[in-house]
Amino acid sequence: MNNIFLTGTLIRAELRHTPQDQTPICEFDLEFQFERRDAVVRETVAVTAWNELGTEVYNQFSVGSRVLVEGLTQIELVPVAENRTIPRLSIRALRVQSASPEQSLNSVMLVGYVGSDPDRKDQESGNVVANLSLAINRPKVEEPDWYSLELWNKRAEVAMNYVRKGSLIGVTGALKIDRWTDKATQLPRTKPVIRVDRLELLGGKRETGSEETEAVPDVETQTPEVAPNRKRKATKASAA
Repeated sequence: MNNIFLTGTLIRAELRHTPQDQTPICEFDLEFQFERRDAVVRETVAVTAWNELGTEVYNQFSVGSRVLVEGLTQIELVPVAENRTIPRLSIRALRVQSASPEQSLNSVMLVGYVGSDPDRKDQESGNVVANLSLAINRPKVEEPDWYSLELWNKRAEVAMNYVRKGSLIGVTGALKIDRWTDKATQLPRTKPVIRVDRLELLGGKRETGSEETEAVPDVETQTPEVAPNRKRKATKASAA
């Protein structure tokens, strides 16, 4: 699973057709907002809409239109320098509709396998943050997409206690873009990050190849935002 619901402003749109069968594809940039500390930050994400949806989006909406996009996310590695790439998240739209100025939605839902044990960082403010990577397969793509996850405080503690490399988890969170300057090249770098609001423990994969649900203590009372699932049989996650 790799679904996203995102409201934003259309800032660029282009309609093209595939050379083989003239399938219409609308490519547009969506400006969205997310909160970082005490500030509201604006970023853009690339969106594609195929076939009839692409034609509808291009004809119905213009630059400046506010829309709600429902779609599938994917991560691509974009070259920025010799032997260096940066991850870039894009969206393949499944539905695009008008949104009012009051509507604000930024929700990403992912199910996949954890690529490494969570990395914990304790801040001077007393907050705790855990970072980990999540692999999600895409049809007809050999390598999985790798998502960067960020969990804070109680969610971070749960991740540190119960999530390990190879665990199958589900998360719901918000898309944000981290920016910094590469110390080696002095070039600006960006990375899409999912700030997790809800964590579901679905199970793990044993080294033998068999898959089963992990037994975890009842943490729902202490951390109501986490809903462990003890009975669900783990299945290999793949993107639609």
